[in-house]
Amino acid sequence: MKRFSTLFFSPKEESLNSPIKTEGNVPNYKKSAENTSPQRIVEEVYFPQISFLGCPFIWYYYPFHDLAIWTGHLYGTPQDNFNLKTLLTKLQTIPGVSIENGEAVIRKAGDFCLQHQMKYMSREDNNVDFAFKKI
Repeated sequence: MKRFSTLFFSPKEESLNSPIKTEGNVPNYKKSAENTSPQRIVEEVYFPQISFLGCPFIWYYYPFHDLAIWTGHLYGTPQDNFNLKTLLTKLQTIPGVSIENGEAVIRKAGDFCLQHQMKYMSREDNNVDFAFKKI
């Protein structure tokens, strides 16, 4: 089961995520973009060097907000095999990762990526060798 956080959405930003309006009241600049592929607001990513027992943590990355929130899952493991509190404790030891309202958060994901390589799940091949650094 996937978790979606509300840590960073303000009431103004929530209105941006409202259902699509009917064609009668959509501005012209939005109509011209209808034929283009939709832009993803969130991506699932991982950092190969940040792992638990060789399995990287999977994050929701919000490029517009420069934010990453841990999904609660590890890459390449069956669902929920590990104690959540133990994993959060491990993540808390990494500089740049903070625990807010029981969730692991990277507030400046762009800066964090300069030190830790980020990979997108959507662009990942099934057979990839990782160079893991266990935490």
